[in-house]
Amino acid sequence: MTLPDERYRSIMQAKRLLEELCDPKMTPRVAAGIRDRARGALRHYPSEYELDQIEQFAPHIVQQRMEPLYKMIKQHEMAESVAKDYAAEGMIVQHNSAAKRINLNDPNWEPHS
Repeated sequence: MTLPDERYRSIMQAKRLLEELCDPKMTPRVAAGIRDRARGALRHYPSEYELDQIEQFAPHIVQQRMEPLYKMIKQHEMAESVAKDYAAEGMIVQHNSAAKRINLNDPNWEPHS
């Protein structure tokens, strides 16, 4: 499950990657065809202003930062979902290791899709 703040970060990381692919100083061994494709993708890529507009009207899709309470609830839901999935598959040993990776008490914990 991808959360709105994860989607925002992913969009911004993809933009940085495309910009780096366009710059021969940052990525010297990239083929010209790849640079052209990256430039083409950036031509219609959403700007930060457009992402802010999306966030304003559709925060369930893209959100720069999640409120701490909402994030905590989503983390809890994800942990419960993982537990149910592993229990349904009879993979309790793997569930235990997954539960160790999901530390809901860690304020820096970020859910992964």
